[in-house]
Amino acid sequence: MTRCWCYNVNELSDPGHFEKGLERLPWPERREKALKYKQDMDRYRSLGASLLLLHALKEAGVSDLALSVGPHGKPSLARDQGVFFNLSHSGQYAVCAVSDDSVGVDVQVKLNRDSILRHSLLHCCHSDELNWMTYNGVFPHSFYELWTRKESYLKAIGSGFTVDPKSICVLKDTQLPLPFHFHETRIDDHYLCVCDRSEERVRFEEVSGLWQEE
Repeated sequence: MTRCWCYNVNELSDPGHFEKGLERLPWPERREKALKYKQDMDRYRSLGASLLLLHALKEAGVSDLALSVGPHGKPSLARDQGVFFNLSHSGQYAVCAVSDDSVGVDVQVKLNRDSILRHSLLHCCHSDELNWMTYNGVFPHSFYELWTRKESYLKAIGSGFTVDPKSICVLKDTQLPLPFHFHETRIDDHYLCVCDRSEERVRFEEVSGLWQEE
């Protein structure tokens, strides 16, 4: 079963909450990662993702919290405990998907800048996806759906962007190179997709107060 936790990181804009959140992290490297960002919102998102990971792993019954990073930058548990996870953040939200098999997750906040999105189309969309959006007139809504599917898939298979995103088509009813399934939802103006190996419905849950001791 796969669960996806969602956290509004605006909670961490309070300096006291941010400091207490940092103190809660058991991973010095993730604490340092949050602090290296110059923009406040980037710091909140980074810390929020780490706090969410801590919460999700505890909910999954993980006892050994040591992490490692794969060759393409994907973090995982250092020792096999039958738990897989993936993180993403954008806009006001950090998200964390946890599963018993390979999993990827992506969240994207909707931007009000179509010119930037149209430029992005040529760098990430398969020709069939471009034709579909043009024919159906569904830009920009479906761009976000396609992008979150694509990024969550590339993260689930562990390749990241070492694979050209234009080479993968994630339109519905298209057979993927590896058998994964997409589970999608929206939170306000944020598009969210989890990619895993199961057809079972994903549980999406929003949490708060992660800066406090649980």
